[in-house]
Amino acid sequence: MNAEKLLLTLKQQLKHKGFTYLQVGQHLGISSSSVKRCFADKSFSLQRIEQLCELLGLDLLQLMQLAAEPSVQLSELSWQQEQQLVDNPRLLLVGVCLLNRCSFDDIYQKYEYEHAELIGFFVVFDRFGVIELLANNRYRLKISPNFTWHANGPIQKFFASSVLDNFLRAAPQNEASSTRFLWAMLCPESCRELSRKINHLIEDYLLLSDKDKKLPMKEKRSSSLMLAFNDNWEPDIFQALQRKPKESARGEL
Repeated sequence: MNAEKLLLTLKQQLKHKGFTYLQVGQHLGISSSSVKRCFADKSFSLQRIEQLCELLGLDLLQLMQLAAEPSVQLSELSWQQEQQLVDNPRLLLVGVCLLNRCSFDDIYQKYEYEHAELIGFFVVFDRFGVIELLANNRYRLKISPNFTWHANGPIQKFFASSVLDNFLRAAPQNEASSTRFLWAMLCPESCRELSRKINHLIEDYLLLSDKDKKLPMKEKRSSSLMLAFNDNWEPDIFQALQRKPKESARGEL
């Protein structure tokens, strides 16, 4: 394994998860400038690489697997392509199925698509670069492990306006389902720790999803995980009750 490629992948993963040089330095017990220098000089020790893998919720083998992935992979669609999906929910559903590695037959048997229509949608995603369409309606997924939707883009706005309310109103279906709203007061360091744990939970969800992608469709159920954590936030109705800071008298420090 090329050490330079490993460190590049490590840096990409940290950036994708939203970690700053300061947060990385705090985890390693060094300054943010030292972190920048280590990346620039490619001088991270194996121990520190393993520490950063822990921060990401990965082990060293998983990092090596990510580094070994083909470099030409799709990390996001264009804004216009996302809008095209939003404008056609039937196309969007196929896209979600493809991201979950459902086969042509899986989609055709579960959802009401005409055969020719479904082939046409596969062609669209081949043109988008999401898949490489193969013989007999098979495909190879071409997305990066870091694939994301545009922040506040058409897809995120669609789910916020059309799906989120339905998701929150849905009653838990079984003992494996859970919906809770909590409100507490935390110090900045506790907020950072909670954020790291949330990132680890997201990684666990994605790893389980990846593990189960090889199972037959009939053995799986659709699931959704929504996590939301806002630092320094409270409802508007409570903010309105806060005391306004008094203006300092002229001349006071």
